[in-house]
Amino acid sequence: MSFFYIFPDQSRAQHLPNGMPEGQNIIKKNKHLGVRVLKVISIILCILFLQSEAWAGKILRKKGRTVIVDVRGKSVQQGDKLSVFFRGKKRGVLRVSKINRSGSKAMAKVIMGKANKGWMAELENEMMYEPQQAASKKRDAGKKMHWGAMFGISQDSASVSTLEEDLSGSGLSLLGTLDYGFTSSIQLRAKAGLKQFKTEGTTSTSNCSGESNCVLDINYLNFEGMGQYYLNDSRYAFWLGAGAVISHPISDDTNVVDSDTIETTSGFQLGGGVDIGMQKGAYIPVEISYVMMNTSDDVEPSYLSITFGYMF
Repeated sequence: MSFFYIFPDQSRAQHLPNGMPEGQNIIKKNKHLGVRVLKVISIILCILFLQSEAWAGKILRKKGRTVIVDVRGKSVQQGDKLSVFFRGKKRGVLRVSKINRSGSKAMAKVIMGKANKGWMAELENEMMYEPQQAASKKRDAGKKMHWGAMFGISQDSASVSTLEEDLSGSGLSLLGTLDYGFTSSIQLRAKAGLKQFKTEGTTSTSNCSGESNCVLDINYLNFEGMGQYYLNDSRYAFWLGAGAVISHPISDDTNVVDSDTIETTSGFQLGGGVDIGMQKGAYIPVEISYVMMNTSDDVEPSYLSITFGYMF
């Protein structure tokens, strides 16, 4: 039985002046709130992307342990330390040894970890965390695999052939996560864990087992895979991706369909997000994805989810 989120009992709902039951009005308000939250988070991600490009300087050339960094628009001085990032993970530390007359380029030495042409560098005094210690530099340099967990909230929707209006609601998820990098810009994100699909609505006729309050709540064991393409190499590493989802039901509470017909299903997902680099090679993944599940003869389910977590 679903237990994360409970809507009020529609059978005791009072009618509002416009004729809409109070419970149905609450459902619509929750749906509109979820859309507003998604818009706000999308705006925040766009701002972070613009800021990441403004804060970061690209490594233009590398020879041995010496690099040339584009520092236009930055207040960089001789002796400053720069943190090197690649795909949102900290890879090394530079020390500025010389700046050209125009202040557009800086020569720096690699004093920790490693650096390559095309990677991004940021002033350490602009970071929101402590510089990475020397003891952890071997762990981060060239590391392809990262583990962690992600928590999510979703705006769920189901179109039912026997109902006039779609069902909607909010569900939660908790997923163990593995990130594996194949190339400099392509990564696989695999997740497994619990996903709640929770929708509810009302109907003017008693189409839901003789009731006007319709419920479709399913708790799934989810297996997800997303191929990610990274758009930049700064501490805020943005990406776009696509993948697949397999959902195995472990419990349900519904009067919309026969519980015996609820089986393992699959779907396609599109998404995007940002990995925010932290200290010692860890990072915070933030992800927005839209999942279209395979439809049956009676139900067309889908959901829009926001997930975040911690990877190390």
